[in-house]
Amino acid sequence: PMKKNWHEILQSPEEVISNNDDRGAGAPGNIITLETGTALMGLTVNNADGADNTPRPENTVYDYDMRVLMALRRIMHFIDTYSRRLAVEHLITGPQLICLYAIAKDGPITLSELGKRVSLSMSTANGIVDRLENKHLILRERKDKDRRKVLLTATDAGIALASKAPLPLQDTLSLAISKLPELEQVSIALSLERIVEMMEEKT
Repeated sequence: PMKKNWHEILQSPEEVISNNDDRGAGAPGNIITLETGTALMGLTVNNADGADNTPRPENTVYDYDMRVLMALRRIMHFIDTYSRRLAVEHLITGPQLICLYAIAKDGPITLSELGKRVSLSMSTANGIVDRLENKHLILRERKDKDRRKVLLTATDAGIALASKAPLPLQDTLSLAISKLPELEQVSIALSLERIVEMMEEKT
């Protein structure tokens, strides 16, 4: 197929994605390979000379950087769809729901404890807690013995929302990844971390 540049893919990812998806999820050429020749996602390597002898359909795309970008675009689309669904159906954002889950599950907890549980800074967590409190989904309460210590507790409305809202993306992703062989889990994690490192080096 005709090679597209990064700008074209960013402008029209759906077209490129659909063209690339004609092969099917398990088709050869879907992902990287290991030196041992072990198939990671249907693609193998000849160990003797390093040559790839796997048969490929004619429309296989070899531009791995473009394929990575297309995959990231699809992930972004999924996150956007999930966020819009939360906003429309439950009037709450993804980060707010994550914090609400943590408070409903582990509360009463302090703001600093919440920040550690959901990997947010104190200032960001505080802003989210303010909005959850304004929605009457949580309460700020002071301990009797130490009035300086503020505890966060989910209200009945907050507990009800946490029980019916869709799972946070972290839980959905964790469940999906846990079903993969450990070799694939390690490969995905290391590859994404390396991509982030390389992009940060350019900024």
